[in-house]
Amino acid sequence: RVGGDPALADRVVLGKWDGQDGGYIGEARHNGGIFFDTGDDTWNAVGHGLDPSQEKALGWQVNEQFLRTQLEAGVGKIEYVLPPGYDSVEQLAKIDRLSFSAAEINFLKENAAGFGYQQQGNSWVYVGGTRR
Repeated sequence: RVGGDPALADRVVLGKWDGQDGGYIGEARHNGGIFFDTGDDTWNAVGHGLDPSQEKALGWQVNEQFLRTQLEAGVGKIEYVLPPGYDSVEQLAKIDRLSFSAAEINFLKENAAGFGYQQQGNSWVYVGGTRR
């Protein structure tokens, strides 16, 4: 599900899951922005009967589609909220390289510029250009 304040739909918040009041969801809920959360019931249904690698691949397809949709829509800012112990998205992607966080960061680093975004620290900001 996509959650957050629709009036603040120009900021997408990404990060590690830490419940509804922590991590990226808490950041979006407390400071504005939208977020994507598959939810436990849906996540369990998606992975039912799959081995762990198949489950992760299918889960990533869902996350990737959310990110691609936001890039195509030209949302103003996609911000990654770093968990404690990390100084940059690059550090997180390198250390936790098999995580969904690393996949999101790498996807944005590889694709966001083509949609008119520029990385600024832990965020990708829409600076203009051709929207796909």
